[in-house]
Amino acid sequence: MFASALLLAACGSSSPAGVVVDGTPSISLSVPLTAVGCTTNDTCYAVGTTGVDSRVTTAAQYSDDGHTWHAVAAPPAPVSTITSSSCWSTGCLFGGTNENGADLLWSVEGHGPIATVASPARGAGVISVSCYGTATCTVLDQGTDGSSRLSTTVNGGATWSAPVAIHPAAGTNPNHGTAPQGFTALSASCLSSLNCVVAGTPGDTGTVDVQVTEDGGLTWILGTTDAAWTSLSDMHCQSNWCVARAVGTDGRGVLVTSATDGVSWATPSSQDGNSLQSLSCVSFHRCASIVATGASSSGLAMSSKKAWSDVTLRYVPNGLVSLACGNTMCVAASAQSVVSISV
Repeated sequence: MFASALLLAACGSSSPAGVVVDGTPSISLSVPLTAVGCTTNDTCYAVGTTGVDSRVTTAAQYSDDGHTWHAVAAPPAPVSTITSSSCWSTGCLFGGTNENGADLLWSVEGHGPIATVASPARGAGVISVSCYGTATCTVLDQGTDGSSRLSTTVNGGATWSAPVAIHPAAGTNPNHGTAPQGFTALSASCLSSLNCVVAGTPGDTGTVDVQVTEDGGLTWILGTTDAAWTSLSDMHCQSNWCVARAVGTDGRGVLVTSATDGVSWATPSSQDGNSLQSLSCVSFHRCASIVATGASSSGLAMSSKKAWSDVTLRYVPNGLVSLACGNTMCVAASAQSVVSISV
């Protein structure tokens, strides 16, 4: 079990030094927190599931300031997991897998309650959620046929478009030459229902491809990535730029960027030596990250123009497991506590 730490960044100024943040115990200590989400108006939610069929299977709480938390009703979800989220100005959509191995989606507006909503047809687990308008989101999931798919809602999950299977572009990638058969999606970020950037593993290469669509998945453009990357996740795109967390063959997680609509990617030279475990960004230069600080510990850090500074955490007894940023605030959760910090 990890202890905790955090890393942060703020645009145009040096990263704050000597930041100390106290954790707040979660409201329901019997249900571990597993995911957080923050609206663009900085209302944040922390949710969790036990993952077993117990008397109480879920917990949820919200905060408007990152310090005072309030319980919010959540539906029961035995033997289920919630692992991803994305938000708009007044609400969030959380995704995971239910007890039948199918997509599980929760939607929340304002101060709740949280409700289970419809999910794309024949889904076998949500991989990531990307919201870009009021109650308007695209979900990346796995289909029951093993395909990676994109589906869109314009009403917070009440209804969904027909899933579009990702058929990656063939071509030449410096990683592995001609793209092999098969594509297992890892992460996605969408600017609209038409424009999405999807990272995934092609075939059994053990490397990472990025596929970009500008027509809702009808056609795809094969991007350029580093041959040493084995994973690309926590992707966040705005306008023509994207930020994500890449893991190399050495197992270390680093911040990577694209200024070409996700088509070409690079690793900035300014890295602090920490291994990023989770990443969330407000903008191209304002990010927070859960970081590994040792063989059995984790922490929090923030970056300014990709220069990172560590955050000292107190009263966080368990390792951080999830991180999300709103407009001016980021929140991270461990199984039994939450921490917030301004960015």
